[in-house]
Amino acid sequence: VQRLVQVNWLLIAIVVLGLGPRLWGIGFGLPYLYHPDEGRPVTIALRMLHSGDWNPHFFHWSSLLFYLNALVYFLYFLFGYITGRFNAVNDLRLPDIITVAVGKAFLPEEFLLGRGLTAFFGALTIVIVWMIIRQMNMPQWVAGLGATLMAVETVSVRNSQFIRPDAFVVFFQLLAVWFCLKILGDPDWRYYVGAGIAAGLAISFKYNAALIWIAIVVTHWYRYSSQSLFRPGLYVAMLASIVAFVVTSPYVILDFSNFVHQGLLQVTDTYTTGYG
Repeated sequence: VQRLVQVNWLLIAIVVLGLGPRLWGIGFGLPYLYHPDEGRPVTIALRMLHSGDWNPHFFHWSSLLFYLNALVYFLYFLFGYITGRFNAVNDLRLPDIITVAVGKAFLPEEFLLGRGLTAFFGALTIVIVWMIIRQMNMPQWVAGLGATLMAVETVSVRNSQFIRPDAFVVFFQLLAVWFCLKILGDPDWRYYVGAGIAAGLAISFKYNAALIWIAIVVTHWYRYSSQSLFRPGLYVAMLASIVAFVVTSPYVILDFSNFVHQGLLQVTDTYTTGYG
């Protein structure tokens, strides 16, 4: 028990270390907006709360980022309502977006909350790295080193400071990898479900996160080789992944036409040709 407590304290210290650079300067630019993407998810989330229409009407990304931010803003509104700051949801004002990377936030707290949510998942990624290394039966000092490197890794730190899907994608993709390692040791259906859900949630932040399925398929093949197609685990994971994706991005089904034209076709064009 004492050893476990020591390990937990070490991991907590590393997570705190990782939170430092992710939260440092998190209010950059405010109340002015300089990032080309941040205004859109904030606006979509707030419009959902204002109108009660949960269709994001935007499919270049999947929808889970919008719903999570809407939840955070709703909790913020409840706190403001209880303390007398807000009288109605519409008191959460939309940012003024003039053009790409040019705008102003009338309530900078909205952006601080959104960036804070991203930073939180960025810091949780440190825990997943620790879990992956320990699952590989590596010594604790190796897990500590790996988690520490993740805590200060510059791309992860940068992506953890914006209201964008990237930090969330990495978190859920690495969670799927952890489940894959569990499958290698014990092909229990629960681990297949876990891998599928984690992959589905990653895709529900960004479509190209579906590449994590390469890891799941390779894991299944490595475990069963020529018998892979006859083992149900992979199909269980696929079903769990589809359900997780559709439940958290429901308008890919409910607004299928716009999803195809604004989402899949335009995103494919962007990845093949690039931005103007």
